[in-house]
Amino acid sequence: MNKHSAHHDVLIVTWGGGGNLPPLLAAGKLLAAHDHRVCVLASAATRQPALDASFNVASYRRAPDPNMDTAFEQQAAQLMAIAAGPELALDVRDVVAELRPDLMIVDCMLPAGLATGEATGTPTASLVHFPYGLARTQMLRGAGAWTTDRAQLNITRAGLGLEPATDDLAAWESAELLLVTVPKWFDLATDYPAHVVHAGPLGVTRAPQEESTPDERPLILLSFSTTVMQGQEALIQQVCDAIADQPVEAILTWGPAVSAGAIRLPGTEASPDQIASALGKLLTQAQFKKAAGAVAAAITTDSPNETATEALLGLPRRADDTRR
Repeated sequence: MNKHSAHHDVLIVTWGGGGNLPPLLAAGKLLAAHDHRVCVLASAATRQPALDASFNVASYRRAPDPNMDTAFEQQAAQLMAIAAGPELALDVRDVVAELRPDLMIVDCMLPAGLATGEATGTPTASLVHFPYGLARTQMLRGAGAWTTDRAQLNITRAGLGLEPATDDLAAWESAELLLVTVPKWFDLATDYPAHVVHAGPLGVTRAPQEESTPDERPLILLSFSTTVMQGQEALIQQVCDAIADQPVEAILTWGPAVSAGAIRLPGTEASPDQIASALGKLLTQAQFKKAAGAVAAAITTDSPNETATEALLGLPRRADDTRR
């Protein structure tokens, strides 16, 4: 895939909705804009957004649809087992056999899909939709496989004719490319392998805006989960209550899992100290102010779309590509 002028078939593997999905579809749009043919493997949770984005869509036949109405914490073990399981892997393998894609882009939380890319010799990119550094550091310390059921994954890998993942990090970094869709300055400052590429947010166009907020007030971003999480509405309300009557601007984001009518919005002003307290002091005051300043600056000097496109189209064909 190192000839960017050629047209290629691209398979995007999705399953769960939420924050995983927009960057996957954005990556597909970037490649489609370069005249590559894009198909999305979708569940009931991701099918309509893929259709709305004008992609061809394939459906899972064996893997069950995700339950998007139940909090992740209440079904974490079940979801991780499905994401690492043989049903999902076989569905991906069937679509690969039919489409013979030149590239797969797989949700990083679908290790069975990544294993199928490895088993079929298909160049595969794992799209990471969150700051990867903390997860990677914890895996290096032996603190678990993040969101991967490695025991189930190794059973699935055996069924695909693959050796087991030797450790948690190997399971996460088996793909030829890990495309992280946050800027590197926003991620943990640590060493990353060469195939971990920080592209930044994909498909995002900046609207013209003033250089500063009214009255030179600091701008703070408050961002919450796009899927159902335990206690999320109460946490959002706690943060909103903390931002009233303070001399800063705030932008509050959440997904469809939270109804706007369930949150009382006092205004758009916030105190970094109060926000840090409302978030359980996960950040020190200095760290929070540094993060808030980065959000106010708001922009990396990199070109995320171009970086992602170059990384994806630059994946080499495997020398032992047998397309089993």
